[in-house]
Amino acid sequence: MPIHHRIAAGDSVSSLARRYGLMPETIWDAPENGELRERREDMNTLLPGDVLVIPDKRAAAIKRSTGRAHRIRVKGTLATLRMQVCDFGEPRASQDFVLTIGERVIKGTTDAKGILDVKVPVLATEGLLVIGEDGHSIGLMFGHLDPATELSGVQQRLVNLGYTCHDPAGELGESTQEALRAFQRTHDLEVSGELDDDTRARLIELHDGVVDSIPTGAS
Repeated sequence: MPIHHRIAAGDSVSSLARRYGLMPETIWDAPENGELRERREDMNTLLPGDVLVIPDKRAAAIKRSTGRAHRIRVKGTLATLRMQVCDFGEPRASQDFVLTIGERVIKGTTDAKGILDVKVPVLATEGLLVIGEDGHSIGLMFGHLDPATELSGVQQRLVNLGYTCHDPAGELGESTQEALRAFQRTHDLEVSGELDDDTRARLIELHDGVVDSIPTGAS
């Protein structure tokens, strides 16, 4: 029978698909998850406490000739990590990097916009990125980003962009309001310390999208 899995920090549909032996789309597109899909646009950005229904497995019939050995590759063991790396608002373009995830070491070079695009294990929870001749290191946590529709997701994005925010997750305290004011000043928005639609939209654009440059001024 279907499993009702309560999302914890670090969970994503991709990692849960690997755990339960299903394809991510099989889980996400299940009719039982229709309401969740309406609330969360990205299947890999869920909020702790969300309930995801894991449908029953169905046996797949594969036709193969007898009397011979066959190799069957299981899909879904890797996920795509695509991120833009910036330094004081400027993309780290065409820079060599080393990404270490457990025992896996991935080497490559960012593109002209500072973007790296690599395959990582779907069950990975953290990694270390070292980039550039200066050996700048960045600790990465996979699957821990809350939706931008939640205040906790807004706080995480502010911190990732360099705006100090010490309030507990989901609490609009003075630290979060000051971070919002700093962000609003930097990006020519109405400085109110409140999370209005324009502020949220600009935050999503900068954090979740790809830009040519980011105005500096974070505090």
